[in-house]
Amino acid sequence: MSDAEPVPTVPLYHGGTGPERDAFLKRISELQQFDEQGARAIVADVVKAGFSDLAVEMLIKPLVEALGVSIPAARKFWKDAARAARDAAAAEAVRRVAEQRVESERESVEQRQAAAADERDRLWSSCREIAESPTLLADMENLVHELGVVGEGPSIRGAYLTASSRLCRRNALCLLRRGAAAGGKNFLVSKALRLIPDDAVIHMTSGSPLSLVYYGDGDEDAFKHKAIYIPEAAVLAERNGVESSLTFMLRTLISEGRLDHHVVMTQASGPPVSTHVKRNGPVVVIITTARDNVEDELLTRLVMSDADETGKQTKAVLKGVLAKEVRRVDEEEIRPWLDFQRWLETDAPYDVVIPFRPAILAAFNELWDEIRTVPLRIRRDVNALIIAIETSAILHRAQREKDAAGRTIATLDDYAHAHAAFDPGLAALYRTKIPDTALAVSGIFVR
Repeated sequence: MSDAEPVPTVPLYHGGTGPERDAFLKRISELQQFDEQGARAIVADVVKAGFSDLAVEMLIKPLVEALGVSIPAARKFWKDAARAARDAAAAEAVRRVAEQRVESERESVEQRQAAAADERDRLWSSCREIAESPTLLADMENLVHELGVVGEGPSIRGAYLTASSRLCRRNALCLLRRGAAAGGKNFLVSKALRLIPDDAVIHMTSGSPLSLVYYGDGDEDAFKHKAIYIPEAAVLAERNGVESSLTFMLRTLISEGRLDHHVVMTQASGPPVSTHVKRNGPVVVIITTARDNVEDELLTRLVMSDADETGKQTKAVLKGVLAKEVRRVDEEEIRPWLDFQRWLETDAPYDVVIPFRPAILAAFNELWDEIRTVPLRIRRDVNALIIAIETSAILHRAQREKDAAGRTIATLDDYAHAHAAFDPGLAALYRTKIPDTALAVSGIFVR
């Protein structure tokens, strides 16, 4: 091709057309002698344009002339500069991908936060009337009565407070509901649990010895802030005088707030290895039984709720069943209560301040002087009292003040709610009759 012939417009190489090549030739011709920085910029742009090896060869001779170097030196310079340009381009591509990933994750987080805020607003709109009701627990009790439970107000409140105590940060209540067959022990608990979201309750009618250890498919927090409901304590009973591992595991989970199980695993090659399986609490446990089959060590970790087996209660049950058609509670009536629990879950777990702890201690000291002999289990029952007060404060958090750290401040009303729920069961357990003039202490209300 002579100098007089026009520049062809068809591509001569992979990276562009004749005009592109001419543009690089012009830039090369404008280089100053030994202008290494300018030459590197040209090489980087050629690499970016994707020029073929043949096209690059067409630029080497002009580069030699412009820089005043030998052809071998120019080739080596081009090779090194091209490698550096490709490395820089690759690093830039990685950086852009990383930035895009970060941006995508940020947008995803913002979307989740916006969705969570929308859901929180929806829940609050649904349950606000419940959360702000000054008769919250009485309203709950009335709804459980509508679901078919007759009487037994304290036991209804006790079951609901126990299930709700899963929202406490460090500890939770554990309840034993006792009663004869046909006494309604399971019926009451099952109806109270209808007001708790299904995903917060783990039902266990039976279990293998190590089922608690491996529950949750590897999730260490599978039990954390959940409730385990065991409708018959027979699953925990001894077999041939030997304690079930399930009972031991449950007892440990309650008292220690976690399970630590070490098991030896074989390997395809090499010696066996020890693996640590962990399950974290705190966890609520609700057990029912018609027999005296809960061993003592577990018994002291449970607050009591005895079914009302009096003739008066039987007559009331018959009247409730026969006097009129039972109104069917619509699911729409239950949904706000489920939303109330879910609304509480959005900020759970909670810390609660009980400013009247010294008054409880003073009342206990006064009671000690009167009774003299108190069972050792009171050391655990006093903790149950504290958890019950905290749970009441959490349920009423829309009506409670917060301290500077954002902790809910319990009131004497929360103390009264704890007493109303658990005093009858614990008083029967202690076989103690307290004068009406006394104050509540350790679950035995001293009015």
